[in-house]
Amino acid sequence: MQISDWKENHITIKLLNEEFSYIDTLSQKPVILVIHGYGSSSYDFHKVLGDLKESYRVLMPDLIGFGFSSKPKNYYFSIVEQAQILIKLIDTLKIQEFSVICQGFGASVLCEILSLIQIKSVEIEIHKIWFLNLSLSIELSMDIEKQRAIENFITTTFLKISSTFGIYKKYTKDSFFNPDAITEEELKTGWELLNYNNGLKTLDFVKYWIIEINHCTTRWLKVLSETTSTIDIIWGLNDILKDYETPERIQFFLKTTQQMHLIDKCGYFIALEKPKEFMAFILNDELKK
Repeated sequence: MQISDWKENHITIKLLNEEFSYIDTLSQKPVILVIHGYGSSSYDFHKVLGDLKESYRVLMPDLIGFGFSSKPKNYYFSIVEQAQILIKLIDTLKIQEFSVICQGFGASVLCEILSLIQIKSVEIEIHKIWFLNLSLSIELSMDIEKQRAIENFITTTFLKISSTFGIYKKYTKDSFFNPDAITEEELKTGWELLNYNNGLKTLDFVKYWIIEINHCTTRWLKVLSETTSTIDIIWGLNDILKDYETPERIQFFLKTTQQMHLIDKCGYFIALEKPKEFMAFILNDELKK
């Protein structure tokens, strides 16, 4: 799928003085919101969009700074602001309840949304949450040295991939267990989306995400421990970070009834590398309702 084909799926509107781009499959089915990670876009889920919309009305935004949305060049669009703009979208579309799939940075944004729900700043209900790789890896790290190693890896990786397509291609392929699971065309589309509207500048702000995590961790973990939403975990076991402990820590920390789906021979980009297995877990949970 080329960038022009992917753009045809998107709607762009003005929200909070930003150009906000998103996919909305517009149906009467239950709503599912898909929040991508840092340095990515909704394109990470292009292989599962068709299957998702069979059971859900799918909202798949490009967060500010990524994809087809606005790409501020001189300031960092914070997690708090990302949460506010998503809530504004949900309010504009008159959606009151939904489920969420989130990954990495997207999980940080979700935690901020849950904080606003808890203090009754917004009246919406989140039924089900699926956490994917890198979600809460820093927040739940019990080892300060390992936490700093993860932070350093994230920061240096994003600064490197913004330099050339060749380096972007290398690091992206390294994020897969099977590097051939992503095609040259998909890599080129991902790179074009990263560059869209001179968006590479966004990656320079990655350190601010780390700062926000460290500042907000206590509040976010408290909110997660008190949420009434059902939380499941889908985790590729062959992530480049070799982060085998986080999914177990999420499950232990939450101490709620939940499923933990560990996928062998799968890296960070689960919905790209193992789309059938990914959808089997999502749709199986839907059938259980």
